[in-house]
Amino acid sequence: MSVGTAGDDVLHEEIEVVTDGRQAVLNIFSVDARWTGALADTLKPTAQRVLELVQAQFDEPLGMSTLRLTDGEEVKTLNQGFRGQDKDTNVLSFPAEDPAQSRAGAGEGGYLGDMAMSFDTCAREAQQDQKQLVDHFAHLLIHSLLHLLGYDHIDDTEAEEMEQFEIELLAALGIQNPYSPIQE
Repeated sequence: MSVGTAGDDVLHEEIEVVTDGRQAVLNIFSVDARWTGALADTLKPTAQRVLELVQAQFDEPLGMSTLRLTDGEEVKTLNQGFRGQDKDTNVLSFPAEDPAQSRAGAGEGGYLGDMAMSFDTCAREAQQDQKQLVDHFAHLLIHSLLHLLGYDHIDDTEAEEMEQFEIELLAALGIQNPYSPIQE
């Protein structure tokens, strides 16, 4: 998947994190103004903190990844084209062909992969689950980065491992377990 480049109607942010000499770069392209409107002061610092936390978990550099913040129609189109599912979803991950090799070459510009996040689905889920949008954004960014790193939730064992990793990273951000029932 190619997320394109920044044009007049696109906000571009580049976040770079260096941890013990290991580099991680996240390019964010927001093509839906609702993202920057809703998360005006929190989008970049939240993404930076997530990237720092994820990078700290791995011995090799994460390298570069791209996040496209868009609407439900575009994510639905991507979901249909790449996964054969004709529906919007919260986030899609498109790992580089070999994530382990990409991470190993990250010091020389390795590419981890692309992500696309739907404002429509994320905002709806946050409201339904009584969560702050910024917290849900952080969770989905962690979730998507873990997919780029080779984690998955196809079977129960993988799902439990991935969810536990997400819960621990979110706790470090002061965000409650997203998998626990809603407290009323």
